[in-house]
Amino acid sequence: EEVTSGAAMPVPTEEGPELSAAQIAAIKAVLTTAKEKLRKWADLSQEQRSSEVVKAVLLCRIITTSPNALTDEDRKKAETVSLLLQRVINERFCASAAETEQFWTRTIPFTLDCALECADEINQTMSDRLVQMKAEGSKVVTKSRWECAVILAGGFFCVFSPDDANGQRPNYDFMCVHRLNPTPCSFVLCYFSQVAKEPVDELKSEKISFTRKAVAPTTDLTAQFAGSAIALCDVKYDPTGTIEDYQCLQADFANQYIGGGVLLGGNVQEEIRFMICPELIASMPLCDMMLPHEAIEIVGAIQYANYLGYGGSLQYNGPTDLAAEKSKHPLDDAKRRTVRIVAFDALPMPERRVQYGHRGMARELVKATAAFSLNPADTLPTGAVVGEARLGVATGNWGCGVFGGDPQLKCLLQWMACSVAERPHMVYCAFNDKRVEQMPAVVKAIQDAGMTVGDLYKLLYSEAFQTVQPWRTGVFNFVMSQLTPA
Repeated sequence: EEVTSGAAMPVPTEEGPELSAAQIAAIKAVLTTAKEKLRKWADLSQEQRSSEVVKAVLLCRIITTSPNALTDEDRKKAETVSLLLQRVINERFCASAAETEQFWTRTIPFTLDCALECADEINQTMSDRLVQMKAEGSKVVTKSRWECAVILAGGFFCVFSPDDANGQRPNYDFMCVHRLNPTPCSFVLCYFSQVAKEPVDELKSEKISFTRKAVAPTTDLTAQFAGSAIALCDVKYDPTGTIEDYQCLQADFANQYIGGGVLLGGNVQEEIRFMICPELIASMPLCDMMLPHEAIEIVGAIQYANYLGYGGSLQYNGPTDLAAEKSKHPLDDAKRRTVRIVAFDALPMPERRVQYGHRGMARELVKATAAFSLNPADTLPTGAVVGEARLGVATGNWGCGVFGGDPQLKCLLQWMACSVAERPHMVYCAFNDKRVEQMPAVVKAIQDAGMTVGDLYKLLYSEAFQTVQPWRTGVFNFVMSQLTPA
């Protein structure tokens, strides 16, 4: 049975060059011109103001995709192209006189300043990225919230070359959402409108850590799990709640390219989380594609916007109460907000029964173990451990949508991984999925039987499990049949 890693997003296949000094100078000239014109925003019509933003976006895109100097034809083209971004600005952020003044006197000047700094720092930013790890270990990049705003503003104004994604990194390109999808634009502009009100000193002092965590690629699961006498951790089943409701390590059901389709029109679990917490989007140019034994944990990215719906019904629903959000997530000793998100990609199941085989289950156990392991960024140089080193995990139906995973199997695999990672408990958010409504009864039966991680592992790896064809009979039904006397 062939087992591969997560679904690939369409990205260029060749390494993109760093921006040249001439390109950086040209980008800065475009952004400075836009800033000077918009300084006199009251003398311009609303259409002229939003057109200046769009023109700057388009000209920066031309510069980053061509070694040649801007021509008059380029400038004329940028003045005639219309993007959905304009509609978002005009309808959602300039609906009243007060909103209009706030947007043009604070939000856009702040965003342009950040984009200008991004142009200066872009080559260094790309050299800081978290490359893949071929062995067990971890790599950490820590950015201030100001630096994350700089990366986001650079993306928003298309300062990053789309060719930077070489097939190993996400395609950090905002042009698709500017042209075709107003929803992500609304969330990102809401973010800029929020952070533009914050003291710059605070943004520069508070941190966000991006940690690439890996277990050994050849992890011997038979030794680690089959022989494990570790007790299975406690489980809370929540049929209707959301992962972000819990003060836990919060699962991001990721694509192997972190961020998934957030800039390509995606609107499910990972994409929604990245939209409401846009500092997560800053991970995209920083993180290479995840390998099967890797996960990425991000600490400190708070929520700036509310939302309604899911998938095709997703809607922007205004800003959060930022003061309340900060109160909910105070600073830890490393000056990060205490919100922890771990991105880990599930195995896509074009052939659904692959997941029930030994290799399919092993792949998911390795991935989940990497995800739930202790974050090395929590250990200070003094050796002290920051914050709640052993938080519980809030997760759910990982890879059980378009990837075709079986939620009954996935909840048991994640339960074992949580336990091996010494997490005190697992919160399972079922999102009203009837397929896992038996979970409380199954968990209780397993706990009443006194099963360990090793016992559950051996049960799922048994010949009997393969014989009953669990894709037909149901994983929970099989487990209960083995625990219930005939």
